[in-house]
Amino acid sequence: MTEETDSQKFTRLSIEKMRAHCLMLDSHSDNLTKAAAARIALEGTTGKEVLKEVATAAGTCESTIDFFGDDDPIPWGVLEGVKRTQQSIANATNAVILMMALGLDLGS
Repeated sequence: MTEETDSQKFTRLSIEKMRAHCLMLDSHSDNLTKAAAARIALEGTTGKEVLKEVATAAGTCESTIDFFGDDDPIPWGVLEGVKRTQQSIANATNAVILMMALGLDLGS
């Protein structure tokens, strides 16, 4: 059995972090969208919490991309993780904007 290199370990851990961000952001997005559809205030999560998760997820993507040098190919799994995380960021942000446009309380 071969030992995991530092780059492989970083890649694996980064993908796991991005997956966790996606789960959290998708949950926020679903909750916000359901609250907006029902025209009710959001309970249990604040808009600030959602936006902080958005910022943290974006930072994870940035630091993951920055880890690889200009001449280093970014592994496919990392590219997929970044793409998926960016989609989750967009969905959560759009859900926050929808709540704001409807004038609904974001639990702040």
